[in-house]
Amino acid sequence: MVGLPEGVDHAHVSRPEIDLPPGTDDRSDKVYTQGRENFKSLLREAPLTPNDR
Repeated sequence: MVGLPEGVDHAHVSRPEIDLPPGTDDRSDKVYTQGRENFKSLLREAPLTPNDR
């Protein structure tokens, strides 16, 4: 299994509310927008590559 590069954390994609102020509604548009931006950043920092298995 290949891990993510140091400093790249998938939690910011799966739980984008951690990047927003406390009390932000976890179903608000802001959370979904933040998640999308975090996913784009993850793809830039750790691009997906085919598995040779």
